[in-house]
Amino acid sequence: MPVNLMCDELTTGKTSRPVEFQVNGEDLAEIEGGEVAITNLHSCNGPEFVLQVHLSDEQSGTLKSPGKFCTSWTFRSVCGLTQNFNSFCRVSIQRLGRLLPDARWPRLPFMELKHRKGDKAQLLKRCCLRVKCFIDTDAGFNPTPSKTDLAQHHRFTTALKNIGSKLLEKADGVTVEIRRDQRSLSLSQLEKEYEDWILQMHDAYDKELSCGQDPPILVVNPSNKKGLRITSEVVRVHKFIKRKGESWKAGDLIKIVPLNKQKIIYATLEFILLEGFQGDAGGEALLICRPIDLPAEKGCLLDVDGENSCLDVQDSLSFPINVIDSGQCSKIDAVEWKYQLDRLKLKAPSTIDLVSPQQCQQLQIDGVGLFPLSPQALPVEAHVLAGHATPEHIIAVIRPASFTSSGACKTLEQKFILKEDLEMSMEVKCFATYKYLCDEKHIYSERVRSSSHEGFHGLYIFSLGSKFPGLFNAAGAYKFKFSVICTGSREINCEKTILVKSRNSASQWRLTDKSSLSPCNIRVGSCFPPLAIACYDKYDNHMPFMSIPELDVAINMNGTAILPVEKLKVELLSNNMILQISDILIESGELDKICPQYEASLGISCSHDKLISLAIPFLVFPGSLQSVKAFIPDLEKQWLPGDVIKEMLLEMYDSYGNHVQQGTEVLLSLDGFCFQDNAGPKRKVDAEGCINLNGILKVIGSFGKTVSFSVEYEGQLLLRNEIQIGERELRILTTLPDNCAAGSLLENIIFEVVDSNGIVDETIHDVKFGQSHMLTITSASSEKNDCLRFMFSHGRCAVPFISVPREPGIFSFVAAHSCYPELFVVCKVNVMQYPKMEVNLVEHDTVPFQSPGGKMVVFQEEPVSALWKYNLNDMKKNEDDVKRIGSLIKVLESNLKLLTEEKASIENEISELQDLYGHQTNSHMHDFTDKEVVIKQIEMNNTAACVWCNIPADIQSQELPDIVGIVALLGSVSMESLSRMLAKYLGEELMLAVVCKSYAAARRLEKYGKGGEVDRSDGLHVVAAQLGRLINCEFLVICLEDLCPYGGKFKSDEDPQKKLSLVDPILPTGEIPSGFLGYAVNMVNIDIQQLHTRTNKGYYLRETLFYLLFGELQVYGTREQMNQARAFIKHGAISLDGGIVKSNGILSLGPQREPEIRFPVVTFEGQLQIAPNIKDIAKQIEKKRLELGEIYVKFNRCLKNMVGQRRGSERRCNN
Repeated sequence: MPVNLMCDELTTGKTSRPVEFQVNGEDLAEIEGGEVAITNLHSCNGPEFVLQVHLSDEQSGTLKSPGKFCTSWTFRSVCGLTQNFNSFCRVSIQRLGRLLPDARWPRLPFMELKHRKGDKAQLLKRCCLRVKCFIDTDAGFNPTPSKTDLAQHHRFTTALKNIGSKLLEKADGVTVEIRRDQRSLSLSQLEKEYEDWILQMHDAYDKELSCGQDPPILVVNPSNKKGLRITSEVVRVHKFIKRKGESWKAGDLIKIVPLNKQKIIYATLEFILLEGFQGDAGGEALLICRPIDLPAEKGCLLDVDGENSCLDVQDSLSFPINVIDSGQCSKIDAVEWKYQLDRLKLKAPSTIDLVSPQQCQQLQIDGVGLFPLSPQALPVEAHVLAGHATPEHIIAVIRPASFTSSGACKTLEQKFILKEDLEMSMEVKCFATYKYLCDEKHIYSERVRSSSHEGFHGLYIFSLGSKFPGLFNAAGAYKFKFSVICTGSREINCEKTILVKSRNSASQWRLTDKSSLSPCNIRVGSCFPPLAIACYDKYDNHMPFMSIPELDVAINMNGTAILPVEKLKVELLSNNMILQISDILIESGELDKICPQYEASLGISCSHDKLISLAIPFLVFPGSLQSVKAFIPDLEKQWLPGDVIKEMLLEMYDSYGNHVQQGTEVLLSLDGFCFQDNAGPKRKVDAEGCINLNGILKVIGSFGKTVSFSVEYEGQLLLRNEIQIGERELRILTTLPDNCAAGSLLENIIFEVVDSNGIVDETIHDVKFGQSHMLTITSASSEKNDCLRFMFSHGRCAVPFISVPREPGIFSFVAAHSCYPELFVVCKVNVMQYPKMEVNLVEHDTVPFQSPGGKMVVFQEEPVSALWKYNLNDMKKNEDDVKRIGSLIKVLESNLKLLTEEKASIENEISELQDLYGHQTNSHMHDFTDKEVVIKQIEMNNTAACVWCNIPADIQSQELPDIVGIVALLGSVSMESLSRMLAKYLGEELMLAVVCKSYAAARRLEKYGKGGEVDRSDGLHVVAAQLGRLINCEFLVICLEDLCPYGGKFKSDEDPQKKLSLVDPILPTGEIPSGFLGYAVNMVNIDIQQLHTRTNKGYYLRETLFYLLFGELQVYGTREQMNQARAFIKHGAISLDGGIVKSNGILSLGPQREPEIRFPVVTFEGQLQIAPNIKDIAKQIEKKRLELGEIYVKFNRCLKNMVGQRRGSERRCNN
């Protein structure tokens, strides 16, 4: 069974026919209008696609003899055909050389290319429509009884219809073999060779149109080739062609009727595209048309720029040129075109309309009405009250141009609803002020596609009520904007506005200024800033005041003190929208009840409706300092020089009787007093509004003088108190002789100190081993300025002896108090020279021993020569005795020298122990630690240290173990002056530095974005936000593991403080500089909770952190002492009275600002915890005192022996 295929494309050559079709001897190819003739007319000279198909059936017997063939009927049928190429069938069959006229089959399965994909799929689909298949069967195929068709249900007929289909493989009992050019083909090979043959014939013979009537415009590599279904890299663009004897020009109005005749297309011809260069075969020809409803700007664009041309089809349509040949395309006149335009305009989308509540009921959807009235009847100024219910749904439709709102009925009609499947958007905005459309706020937006409901199509349903149930609670203008983009990119908009007004009943009052939410600072005696109050309804909508209400205004202090405000000014502003209250004078003398926070509130309420009220928090501070009161319980007592005022409190008041604010600085001027804390005359008021001077002022004025102290503020004297010092007199009880022998001794002279009544002042008593109350004996004639010192005991002083000069004349000596030079007495004795004087030397065995606390020190370079001068001419006869006594005296003098040195050493040790004891117990006068004060000061600013102080201690230890703490809180000192100077030396930035054990812990404190900006959603900033804080400044972080530790040893391994063993500075004389108190690194006591804090390498805080901060910084008592030791300062120094010398030689001069952040001064109890050896220090001091008493006993015994030997020597010399 041969199968022949021919191409049906127009060609100038003749068709060769492998099979001839004749009926009764007449060639069917010569019958005009017949299928064979039309096929022959449209066929080319190309090679046919010939297949040999062999079908076998093992069940078939011998071929049946052919039946009668109705020749005349077939001929008439053929002659009566009036078809064209597009309408007749594509498969014709003849059996045994005879045409079967009723066998009119569609394309065989392998000829169908509908499901092909790829770049050439569209080309294959078009070309396959042009193929005609002729099948010549043998006698194996059974015909119908009429011999005009093959038997439909025969297995061979079924197998032949399914050639190229997978069903062929399942044909029951039929074997199909397909061969071409003596080769057997599978189904896939058959399809491949068939497609290749179609493309080969297309490339070789297809010429849809050779050229146009106007010069072509060449476009190289046009865009949208896939959309145009072309493959050539070159396209010729024409505006004028001729086809089938008719002219076709750009701009012609045409009508294209598809084969299915479903929708007629009216369009404007824009361009004719021809593939390839002129003369090339296989090129396509396309008509580019712009539909009637497409704007010109959306149509095809041809841009010719010199030699370069660009073609953009945009939204225009392309049709193959054969629509002209088939008659599907025809021209129309302007009348018909206008008629179609008018029809199109009537059907075109015109407006967006909202479904009314009545029409919503027709759709059986509850709660879909947006407005209380029909949308068409809604006036612009329509309004509802706040709290109006939000509609559950909003239904919008697109109306055609034929719709008129005036003639519309109350029910929905589909003819007035556009069915197009478009997407509509709804946007809801609110404007706070309706008239001026200001303060725009976006509320909601949604996009939906058209849907159907209750048989109506083209409904756009927006859900609103479930998402915004309280949409209309806020007053304002609500604008609903609906938008849809139609075909041709034309946009239709619709806007509806609802004005929501506030309700008439007031619910609350509020301040209009948002900055007023934070408490303002007001000083007593000044006026409150003007207050602008707004009225709101229950939905929080701003509403006007109907009139000026009667107000009750009062100041509430700490919830207890209520102070009514009588004087104020009230007025309405801004069209009664604002109630302004001004000229509120704040006067109160009860601020002490709310100090130191000074928090108060201003209560404003309506007299007729107490539920409507307003409380405005503010901070009210005392006024400036106006008066000072001094509280001194012992003021009436008799004060003496050296007395310390144990209790003294200065209370500072403003003009209303309130204690002034903490931090107010005053100037204390002293006359006859001195400060014991070295803090200077400038003092600051504490949190109680006072200045505590307990134990700070010491009387240094002379006996009988008037001393005073005064308080000044900003140059104004506020207080001056005078105190009269008691009178004292030094007198001699022993009656001195008028005359005495030269070289003799004045013995047992008694001095005493008495008050104005003549009573001995027993407080003049040496209780510190000669360090305080001493009597000095100074001779007026002494050139060496030597003096004798004797101890006072309970107001009296006994002088054992005074050596009288050997020269005759008036011997004058002055006896004075060592500390109070105004207590003195001048004694004069007439010294006479006798020829021979018998001195009554009495062994002073009964010289009184004063006690271990008393001593007598003789400051003479040569004790022997001070008492005696030998006359060698008179002593020749006793020369041997004198030499013996002299040797004995020298031995006694050597012993006295040793005892003096041993005494001085023990006194120095006692002094050091007393200093150590004083440092350990310096803060015993305070009843509390000021660490809490330092923490509160840190918390006043938004710093990283503030955030750390607000983190609970358990969270610090459990979740942040690698963060040690803040520098200012890791140690303490024993003196306020030392705390202040160390803080000045470091500066606030280092005092607030965060200390971490490792660099990794420091990195976790802060993260950064890609641009390097601080990420406030991570690290310590998150903790700050959770605590309601904001870190608004840089902060330092110290990593202990990166520090270079101190390389030396500790003073003692048993010391829990681990103080460093640093060598004290030494003067060339071998002594320590005067006033040197120690090294700052050792004078800071590590916080007891951090004593065991160590780095990974085992280093403690003192040898890492504090050695980094202070190094070998020296501490001195005064600037003068520091300046004297400047040559021995290597790493900087400070003095307790304000001096600072940096390690690089930089001095700190000028007025100094008091540091806000300092080291805490620990309590006495805290020092006991830090220094558990304080009892051992006290025991050592007591032991050294006992040793010193024994030294004094030995000293007096040796001195008595030496005096006795000298007297014996003198007696022998006189003899």
